[in-house]
This record gives sequence, C-alpha cells and structure tokens, in this order.
Amino acid sequence: MISVQEATHTILSNLPTLSAEECQLHMAHGRILRQDITADRDLPPFDRIMMDGIAINYEGIQSLQCDSRRCKIEGHQPAGSPKMELVNSVSCIEVATGATLPVGTDTVIPIEQLTIEGNYATIHPGSDFQQWQYIHKQASDHSE
Repeated sequence: MISVQEATHTILSNLPTLSAEECQLHMAHGRILRQDITADRDLPPFDRIMMDGIAINYEGIQSLQCDSRRCKIEGHQPAGSPKMELVNSVSCIEVATGATLPVGTDTVIPIEQLTIEGNYATIHPGSDFQQWQYIHKQASDHSE
C-alpha cells in the first residue's frame, strides 16, 4: 500500500494540462474553467429578508404581553427600495422577500403567523419565533 502523499503525487503528476481557448458562454457547457471565479463584494451585500411578513425588534416585541402582541406598522419595505428605520421598538415594518432588513429590526415574522388589519399587525397566539429568523445575513455566502 502507498502513502497518501505518494498517491497525491501520482495523481497530480498525471493530470493533463489543458490548453486555453476562448468560447462563447452558450458553448461553455461541459468545459473546464481554468481560472478562479471570485466575488467583488459581500454576498448577499446586505441583511436580506427571506419571507414576506413584518420586521421587528425582537426584544421590543418580547416586552409586550403574550396575549396582545399587536404592533403598529410604521411603513412598508419592498425589495429594491431604500432601507427604512424602525422608530419605535414595539412597532414593526411590513417587509417583502428580498428587501433590505430595516435598521432597528432583527427578526422577521412570516405573513402566515400574522393578522394584518389597517395599520396594525397581530402575531398569532402560540407563534414561536427566534431572533434573526428569516434573515439571510450579509456576507454569509461570501465575504469580500
């Protein structure tokens, strides 16, 4: 039996050196890329919302009585719009999938766990949620 180092050397010394050629992207299927692909920024580039619902301040909402987790909606944060800021820690901001996490929030509660009436969102009784849930953190896939 040969050692791991010998096996590695044997494999690497017998790999073919492929020639370089340029081709159109649509013709690249099945070919081998000869250079590393790197990202030029953090991916995702911001804390990104993963579910439609409301963004809350976890500690602020936890301070509300369990039977009355009703919070005022301060605004709506759709995907692609400038980042909003939560003014009152017991309020919330309605958010869409792909949106930037509003400043002052750290948890997303999905729409399925809510009743929205007018400018208020009520978290369904018994809904279990954790801080930082449904948030794809900045640079969690790749950091610059």
